[in-house]
Formats: sequence, structure tokens, C-alpha cells
Amino acid sequence: MHTLIATLVGLLFLGCVILIGRAFGLGRQTVAWLFVVPWLVACLVHGAIGLTAGQTLVTEMLVFLVVFGVPLAVLWWIGRVR
Repeated sequence: MHTLIATLVGLLFLGCVILIGRAFGLGRQTVAWLFVVPWLVACLVHGAIGLTAGQTLVTEMLVFLVVFGVPLAVLWWIGRVR
């Protein structure tokens, strides 16, 4: 459940960044960087917190792939469609 919530937060953050990018007339590459860099840092911190809470490294790596990868895949798909 926690992984689902974190993934949904990533999608919500992606939506906010896209809307802000459109409002300010930013290009696709700028919007992508404004999403990817903070979301990568947030996912790494999320994983570090999970490790200190007793989760295994393998578990946290799989969670990272989902939490970081799904919003990133959506960003890629939006970039291809748009």
C-alpha cells in the first residue's frame, strides 16, 4: 500500500510540474528536468529511510523501480504523445 501511495504522489507531482511548465511556457526538456531531479532525490531519500527502518536492500530497490519508474514512464509517454 505504501508503494502505491508513493507512486501516486509521484504522478501527482508530475502533473503539477507539467501544469506549472505550461503556465510559464517552459519547454519539454526543462519540465522533464524539473520533475526528474527532485523526484530522483525524493526516491533515494525514501529508500534510505526504508533501509534504516529495517527493510532489505533488495526490497527497497524493487520499490524504487516502481516508485521512480512509473512516473518516469508516464513522463516519457506524455512526451511521445505531445
